[in-house]
Formats: sequence, structure tokens, C-alpha cells
Amino acid sequence: MPTDLNTLVGGVALFIALLALALFLRERALRQTSEVPHGFQAQISLPHQAQWTLYHNPFSLCSKKIRVCLTEYGVDYDSVVIDLIETGCYQNISREFLKVNPAATVPVLLHKGHPIYESHEQLRYVASMVKDGDLLLPRDAQARQVMDTWVEKTSLLGDDP
Repeated sequence: MPTDLNTLVGGVALFIALLALALFLRERALRQTSEVPHGFQAQISLPHQAQWTLYHNPFSLCSKKIRVCLTEYGVDYDSVVIDLIETGCYQNISREFLKVNPAATVPVLLHKGHPIYESHEQLRYVASMVKDGDLLLPRDAQARQVMDTWVEKTSLLGDDP
């Protein structure tokens, strides 16, 4: 009888382990990330409540520079905090957020439901859409080129998570 019980327990444990593996692989397949083109995406329209919506994380440097930009320009925006690895929630790879940004990165800025990817592109876009856009961006073409060079050199670029 004990060997029959051991066999049964072993079989149940194996079944549970295989089921857990299958569920993990299915969920992993549903959370695949992919590259996104930088800048404003006119062809993508996402649900939105406000003219401007910022998906961001308080610990993200790139998110912080967009929050500062929006504040400096006096832009009202809806704030959607996305929990990252640091909090243990991995919300940036949730199915819901991957609909907003398939690359699973923050920040993502929506303007009238259209996403703008990459923080340096978001800075340029906001400046182009607001009155007094030259507050943070130089008007002079040569100064703008110098600024763009430094923005590119200091941008955090990397692979998908």
C-alpha cells in the first residue's frame, strides 16, 4: 500500500509541475515584447480620457524628465503609474500595458490617444505642440543641432526587457 500511495503522490506532483509549466509557457507567450518605432504613432489610437496621458514610473529617470517637461510647459495630463521590476509587480509586461507599449518600456506619452515612444522624442513632440515651445528647446538651428546631439548621446537606449 505505501508504494501505491507513493506512486499516486508522485503522479499528482508530476501533474501539478507539468500544469504549472504549461501555464507559465502560455503566459510567457502572451507577454512577448517587440520593438516599437520612435516618436508619434498616428496609426495607433488607444482609449484615453484626457488630451495628454503619461504612463510612467516614479523611479524612472526617463519618466522624470517627461514629468518635468510637462510641468514646465504647464501641460495638464492624466498620470498612470506603471510598477516595474523594483516593486515586484512587473506591470510593464502586463497584457494591458503591452497594448500601450509592446516594448514594455516607460514612459509612454499619449496625445489624443496616439502614443509617442522614447522620452527624447516625447520632449521634442511636447515642445512642438505647445505655445512657448522654445522654453526648453532653442529656436536657433545651430543651437538646436548641438542640443539634439547631446540628447542623443545621453539617451538611454537598450534592448527589450
